Amino acid sequence: IYHTIQNIGTENFTVNARVQVPTANPTTGYGIMALSDVTTSGARAYNFNVYIHTTGYLTVLLYGATVNDYTLGSVASFISNYGGKTVDLAIVRDSATPSLTIYINGISQTVIPLTGGTPPTWAGTITSTYAILGVGGSAGATAIYKGKIYKDSLFNYAMTQAEVRNLREIGIPFADQWGNMTKIISATTPTLNGGL
Repeated sequence: IYHTIQNIGTENFTVNARVQVPTANPTTGYGIMALSDVTTSGARAYNFNVYIHTTGYLTVLLYGATVNDYTLGSVASFISNYGGKTVDLAIVRDSATPSLTIYINGISQTVIPLTGGTPPTWAGTITSTYAILGVGGSAGATAIYKGKIYKDSLFNYAMTQAEVRNLREIGIPFADQWGNMTKIISATTPTLNGGL
């Protein structure tokens, strides 16, 4: 499933998803979400991916000029700690710092960094025309998510930990729903395409 969005570029953003975590490690990766310039894969230059690695780690990946140039952050033992459970994920990019924070159920996680080639910083450009659910990661279109994705949202600002917790406990902030729709990244006429 994909949704047309505005181009992220180098801006701040927050990705939020409620997912049921699979109980076994994937053989090619389980893509949760990708910000991409195509509708089928996030394994492309200047794309952003959230997926479960074959190690069972929750992994966030930002590609640079090629897929060999990347910055990656992982949370260890994601499947062994949360397998079979429903969790709220929030990934916050702050381009000013530049930093990436991963939250599980509103709690900031220890992120294991890894880079390859000529890695971009976390403030690196993301060429995104689409938000894709259920695919992503280094395996691209073959990294299909095996589980339920109950909800997702994408905001064009870096949420604080308090805002992430409120998002989990209360939902999308009232001001973002009605007072300032520009904080929710979406197309002028949002439509979901495809299906799982």
